[in-house]
Amino acid sequence: MKALFPVTLFSALTLVACNPSATQDDGKGAVTLSFSASQTARTMLRTTINDIPVTDTAGNVSGNINMTEAWMVVKEIELEHEDDDDTADLDESKLEFIGPYALDLLSGMTYPALPEVTIDTGLYADIELDIEKLASEDLVGMPDLPQGVADKLLTYSLYIEGSYTSADGTTYVAIPFTLSYDQTDEFEFSGTDFSAGFVVDDQGINDIIVAFRLNEWFRFDNTETNSDNWTLEDAVINNGNGDEIMLSGNTNSEVMNVIEDNIEDSAEYGKDEDGDHELDEDEDDDGIDS
Repeated sequence: MKALFPVTLFSALTLVACNPSATQDDGKGAVTLSFSASQTARTMLRTTINDIPVTDTAGNVSGNINMTEAWMVVKEIELEHEDDDDTADLDESKLEFIGPYALDLLSGMTYPALPEVTIDTGLYADIELDIEKLASEDLVGMPDLPQGVADKLLTYSLYIEGSYTSADGTTYVAIPFTLSYDQTDEFEFSGTDFSAGFVVDDQGINDIIVAFRLNEWFRFDNTETNSDNWTLEDAVINNGNGDEIMLSGNTNSEVMNVIEDNIEDSAEYGKDEDGDHELDEDEDDDGIDS
């Protein structure tokens, strides 16, 4: 799968300038980049994410997911300047962070922490993330990563865990839910308008947020991503010890494909102009004040 995200999902990955309090005048701008998870444009979720709605093919709420773990392994992060092209020397107009970084999408912690940086000023219209599961040698640079999480990320590049309860409160009650993805992928976050994106200037710190709208992940009423009318409850299986939902490339792959496309459509990015640590609707990559 090659995922193209119009961009918004996670918690804080922070890249700060070496001297963040100083205004620069050398064509360089101080930048912080944070990933955040939210249910809506103005509800940032800093801890355990509760009650992510699941909709059926008619657009009705069919249940809720209580998300207790959400991890992603990022091998590389790249910010692209508007002047980037396929033939130019891109060293001066691209910023690359070579990981891997283990991202806790719920708490905002990263292992290890991202380095402090400055980048060229100007318009940036794309952010790319390469995800790939960890190799054992990667753990040397992540001494604080919990061992149980490390074990999962040696197997999966994206791992989500929680429970699912149906809307009627009786059919399924807090049954185990897991989503595991073991592929290498590139997520390209691009605004619908290439001239939008975000501008890095030299007037203090530029706080850039990439936010994923989790209430969009489990929508099954979007015919563009779910032309075959799958529902999340189609993924319920009984393993002999009770019902559970298991999603991966090999198990319930059709439902997983719908969710992958929804994730792709859920993301936005932009500059936190008002400094409230949230990506407001008038700050996202579409540049629309709504």
